[in-house]
Amino acid sequence: MIDYDFNRNEWLYSTSPPITGPSWNPKDIRFFNIHYTGDSNSYAGKSEQAILNSIQKDYQNNRGYSFGYSSAVGLSGSTYEGRGDTYRAASNGMENNYGMDSPTIGDNLEIFSCLLIAGVPDIPSAQLVNGVRKLYQSVIDRIGRELIINGHRDMAQTACPGDKIYSLIQNKTFYPVERSKDDMETLRIPRRIIDTRESNSPVTGARSFDIKPRSASVVDAEITVTAIPLTAEAGYAGLGPTDSFSNWTQDDINKPIPHTFSAPVSNGVVSLYFSTKCHVIITVRAEG
Repeated sequence: MIDYDFNRNEWLYSTSPPITGPSWNPKDIRFFNIHYTGDSNSYAGKSEQAILNSIQKDYQNNRGYSFGYSSAVGLSGSTYEGRGDTYRAASNGMENNYGMDSPTIGDNLEIFSCLLIAGVPDIPSAQLVNGVRKLYQSVIDRIGRELIINGHRDMAQTACPGDKIYSLIQNKTFYPVERSKDDMETLRIPRRIIDTRESNSPVTGARSFDIKPRSASVVDAEITVTAIPLTAEAGYAGLGPTDSFSNWTQDDINKPIPHTFSAPVSNGVVSLYFSTKCHVIITVRAEG
């Protein structure tokens, strides 16, 4: 269950139509996709609840379906359930008729979307950032693996979610902050240790990665490896050439392939193998 400060029955007006939609499958979700309210001048003086109801009314009257976002977070830091983990998001455009089952970003199958109740003139508040972090953590706890946080503009021709918010996405501000201790304990919040996209240095073959434990006693860790194949050929990632933990087909080029597993650690290093050229994102939870 995802935790919200307000579920949809708590913020929807009694006169508002209910939120509905096709069901989702948590196994398909790969992205935590951030939106904003755009030019929010028309919302001046309105409460966050009133703004959400205005958006719900607009969706229902002008688009023919209900509030399209999975969730929302206000400048106050409050989190709101939208379609939640009951219904598929409807906020990222569609490549096929809505309701089709082909696994495309356009059909929203791979997306949990978050509307930030903040517009062009608004300065993202510390409370908003903390609200997104709290919500993101609850979502990945529900799904069971880390998601890629990106902006609507990463998936469509749009300025959404605005330059101020998008800069926070680029700086990874919305990922939860690891707690600071002298020694590593069991981490509830995953810590990203590498993203090869940042250096544009894809990997292939056998590679070792330093998980940087604070304690030399770390002997195994829960690792999430997201491989992004860069060639149109089948491949796999694993602990070695004969021990794969995730596989992809030639049609998965540039598609993130995440997998979470328990990996052995030797002197703070985990060894992995990638059969074809790919970018990798690695996060870790470890005990020491």
